[in-house]
Amino acid sequence: MVENRAMGGRSTKLAYKEGRLNDLLVDINPGDYMFIQFAHNDMSREKPERYVTIDQYKDYLNKKYIKGAQQRGAIPVCLTSMNRRTFDIESESERFVDSFPSYTEAMREVAKENKLTLLELNLKSLAFYNSLGMEDTNPLFMQLRPEEHPNYPEGLNDNTHFREAGAKQMARMVIEEINEKLPEISSYTMKLDSVLKEVFPDTLNYLARDQVE
Repeated sequence: MVENRAMGGRSTKLAYKEGRLNDLLVDINPGDYMFIQFAHNDMSREKPERYVTIDQYKDYLNKKYIKGAQQRGAIPVCLTSMNRRTFDIESESERFVDSFPSYTEAMREVAKENKLTLLELNLKSLAFYNSLGMEDTNPLFMQLRPEEHPNYPEGLNDNTHFREAGAKQMARMVIEEINEKLPEISSYTMKLDSVLKEVFPDTLNYLARDQVE
């Protein structure tokens, strides 16, 4: 069983201070796998309740999340964060670049220092975006034209949050990483379409059909 305790807008600090980590650790059991991924909100300097420096980021991961899981007999797994749709504005190459390189590298360092499995969603998502190019990454994200969606009558220009097709791609990458690096639990994964087709009927475009097989 997969239990998702993630909550939007939370950083390592805020999730801890709100008691969300504690609630998770109360419920976790020996032998459970605890997947840990943060970065998007940790770097929010304009929101001090979320923001942490790189050193603080590593401290929260090491002393609160990883140590907390291990003390309860659970198995922490680190994930680098999937990229935003971040362009290389200083180049004419129309390439995408790492949205939070310092935090990405810090997560890699934490995994290495603790001898933990690292699922590399950052590099995989970046390579995927660059394989598609600027125009064809639009349908992955909440890039909406005016009147395209009733909730956003004026449209939306959001390069962080995914639509269904983008969410499926990120899930596919996580499954690929699990199958490669955590073979002991790979039997619990399956083809993504068989899981999601009844929950999220395709409303977007060819990406969901052609890429998720």
